[in-house]
Amino acid sequence: MGAKLKPIVPLFPHPIKRPSYTCKLKLMTRNILFFTLGGISFLMALLFVGQFHDPDDGDRAFFLKHKPTSKQYFYSPIAHTRYHPRKLTLKEEMEEKAFREFHSDMKDKHWTFLPILLLTISLTFCIVGLSSILFKKSLNYIHLMKQFTVNLLILPFGLIYIVWADTYSTSILTTFVIVTLNILAVLFLDKIKLNSNLT
Repeated sequence: MGAKLKPIVPLFPHPIKRPSYTCKLKLMTRNILFFTLGGISFLMALLFVGQFHDPDDGDRAFFLKHKPTSKQYFYSPIAHTRYHPRKLTLKEEMEEKAFREFHSDMKDKHWTFLPILLLTISLTFCIVGLSSILFKKSLNYIHLMKQFTVNLLILPFGLIYIVWADTYSTSILTTFVIVTLNILAVLFLDKIKLNSNLT
């Protein structure tokens, strides 16, 4: 009898499973959904969240508007010129009118957490959706909740610094830092997930 032939051992005992077309389509749909929800929530934040200059203590603060408007910053020209009274210009009269229209919203302290919550939700959806599309990451709802928690830790401090600094250049720089930290957090959390799957 001839020698027994040894069974051929495959080079890769467990062949790599490539994602099916249905799986890719589902992933793409979820990524687009995240990004779309981010865009919608960002638009809502843009229309319903504003900031105002308090004429009493001189501080800036965020508030929730009772109706949608693209105007973001509100102040009272009359309060600014109360020590040196003068006739207001047409632009200043419009600013004063807008300030008085939303003055009751600024004084309402019951919903002070809502602007930050709305901005946090908006940033979370935008960053997760954008990162999943740009870096082709398979991000799910658990990633979304983790990113929301990261935003709750980062965003309030960034907003406080923006309000405290009160300059456009600082606002742009701080926003860039917040977005960068968020993208790094997405990549870091995804790396942790990959390492846990390998072990």
